[in-house]
Amino acid sequence: MKSKIAILLLTALLALPAQASPPAQATISIDEIKPGMTGYGLTVFRGFKVERFSVKVIDVLRNFLPNQDIFLVQVDHPVLLRTGVIGGMSGSPIYLEGKLAGALAYGWRFSKDPVAGITPIADMLKLPARKLRGPVPTSAMHRARQTVDRMALRSLSRRDRWWRPPGLITLPEPGAQLTPVSVPMSAAGFSTRAMGLLRHGFSSFGFEPVQGGGSGGKEEGPTRFEAGGSLGVQLVSGDISLTSTGTVTHVQGNNVLAFGHRMLNGGEIYLPTTTAKIVHCLSSLSRSFKIGTPARALGSLTQDRQAGILARTDLTARTVPMALTMTTRAGNKRVYKVRLAHHRLLTPRLVRSIVASAVDEAMGDVTHATFTVKTRLDLAGKKPLTFTEHFYAGGGVGGPLTLYARGLKVVGALMDNPFAPVELKRVDIQVDTHYAHEMVQIIGLRLSRNRVSPGERVNVYVTFRPHGGAEYTRAYAVTIPADLSGSMLKLEAAGGDKVRREVATPENLDQYIRSLDNTYSGRDLVLSLHLPGQGVKLRGKVLNGLPDSVVDSLNLGTEVRAEALFHPVKHLVFKDSRVISGKKTLRLRVQREE
Repeated sequence: MKSKIAILLLTALLALPAQASPPAQATISIDEIKPGMTGYGLTVFRGFKVERFSVKVIDVLRNFLPNQDIFLVQVDHPVLLRTGVIGGMSGSPIYLEGKLAGALAYGWRFSKDPVAGITPIADMLKLPARKLRGPVPTSAMHRARQTVDRMALRSLSRRDRWWRPPGLITLPEPGAQLTPVSVPMSAAGFSTRAMGLLRHGFSSFGFEPVQGGGSGGKEEGPTRFEAGGSLGVQLVSGDISLTSTGTVTHVQGNNVLAFGHRMLNGGEIYLPTTTAKIVHCLSSLSRSFKIGTPARALGSLTQDRQAGILARTDLTARTVPMALTMTTRAGNKRVYKVRLAHHRLLTPRLVRSIVASAVDEAMGDVTHATFTVKTRLDLAGKKPLTFTEHFYAGGGVGGPLTLYARGLKVVGALMDNPFAPVELKRVDIQVDTHYAHEMVQIIGLRLSRNRVSPGERVNVYVTFRPHGGAEYTRAYAVTIPADLSGSMLKLEAAGGDKVRREVATPENLDQYIRSLDNTYSGRDLVLSLHLPGQGVKLRGKVLNGLPDSVVDSLNLGTEVRAEALFHPVKHLVFKDSRVISGKKTLRLRVQREE
């Protein structure tokens, strides 16, 4: 009996007509658009609710951008009459005669009239047709080459906080010109100083960091994208959040078109995307903007082009887990856990901004501080890189940590290296702080006599001055090389974090990674003996103390560039319990042996 009922049900189901697929969205071309035409747009002004606003066509602007026209509309809505065109409306779909015409994308700063430029939908619909290389970080810098500019390694010791990224958009100064409607970058959990770093580091990308967004906290709202709904591109999630919010223009299967203009001119780029909740539309004389929070992780950005961005809901972008642990000797502890977008130019900036914000919150004391920073970087297919650094700061932890910590600088050097793509798997940073003046300064350097013999073992006396304490002198044994008869030498005493080991110019990724660890600890006293003669860095190796005849023969028979030659230095390292500051030098003559 049951089998007969099952057969009857199956027969009835097969007899039902097949369900028709949803009809394709009707569109209107730029050539059909005339002044005076009216229609409507869709966007979110509060929460998740998509609302209509009225539009009226002003006219068409031909060749506004290379190979792209736009048309101007005047918008009308109670909110827009108060705010004008709002940052975060980028991508709002515009319909004329019931057909999709394009995406709201451009506007004027300080404009009194609610007028916007619209990107034609035909240009946006070309994005899904572009062939993808695949979600693997690529770069013009990752071309095959055998050597790397020496200055690329020296840049790790510079004090600049940021470097200008090559190949990404630099927006013009605001003025009387039609520019992309801003994409507000809602920041949650960032301190005032960290917001300054964000603005400085991301201004060339076209982002406007807005403090006032939230981290979301829980997934809520729609489970799919819809035209007029909010779309977020999430750079940081977790205890700290950073999400850029715009509007969805059109959804076709797994493809989601949005923004109507480029975000950071990244081309093919993979960043996490989310739905978003709009908290408030804030009026501004310069440009009003939406304050939003990420709602539900959904898909990955794949294309960032002139006509807009394309997200795919069937893909997941790679992210990097990061843990930042801060402790004090008094027993205070604070842990931040976040996930970062994986991108060779964005990730290093995000790491520094998060560290700056966390330190301001947990260790904002403006006082003497001695602290240790331990950084561990896990790389796919490579051994973890670890750095232990010791610092002293008279005005708190924040500035020296974000400026000088080598572990933070190495993140950028790794991800933008000139040899091969690097997948960063995890970042762990520990900051242990003692609010005390555990630093000594080198104020004197001497020998018992200024003439020494080859091979002789002599005492070098270094005088230190601790904070609030009496000066003291310590003796360190140094052996004079036996082959330096008749030479004049320079001896230098310095704290370890001021001394760099000479490393060979790398020729592959493994050598490059090894070359990144070329410093000593801040708690090391390093005595450096500058030797006569020349050394050569050749084929990934450092050759010290070569005779002049050998150097000359290398110059004749091998391509040796100027930066490959150097004066050799012998470093002697002595451990200390305090951070050592300062530097002193002296000269000594080695007696000539008959």
